[in-house]
Amino acid sequence: MLTNQVAVTQPPLDSNGLDKNVCQADSAIMAAEKPLLLNPEIDKPELHFVFLPNGEIIEKTQRGKKTQEICDLNRDDLVIARKTIVDNFLAEIRDDLNDFKNKRIDKKTLRHSLKKLFMRIFKSLSTTQPYSRLAWFMFHKFEIFFIKPLDKKQKQVVKKAFQLFKEGKL
Repeated sequence: MLTNQVAVTQPPLDSNGLDKNVCQADSAIMAAEKPLLLNPEIDKPELHFVFLPNGEIIEKTQRGKKTQEICDLNRDDLVIARKTIVDNFLAEIRDDLNDFKNKRIDKKTLRHSLKKLFMRIFKSLSTTQPYSRLAWFMFHKFEIFFIKPLDKKQKQVVKKAFQLFKEGKL
């Protein structure tokens, strides 16, 4: 028996057919369903998942867990694809730092190269880009993804450059 719930027995119609306002994912009727799975158009996945540098996803909530299980978000091909993205950015950072250390590039060129790389990560945040939620974690948890794996001197250089980038000063 349903209590305080409305069972929808037919689609919501207006005089011209389907009432699209009622059918939108963020409508009151749809939100009242208390969906089990995340809808990436209206939910913030970062509240339900943590993306790790190794490409895996850890669930933070029940909805995150169910979405991960049903969509198999930790299947090998996705984990490898996400890890490859992280590894490629990290390799670029290390290459730039090594070029600077070995005097193949100067400080100005290093800053310019890092700025371009940071900008590519930032542009990946757009929801129109593949792996945009991974990009959210790479940008907002930059230290975990890209500073932590570096040696002490490299950490200082990249951390300072990223801070300047976020302040619009790089």
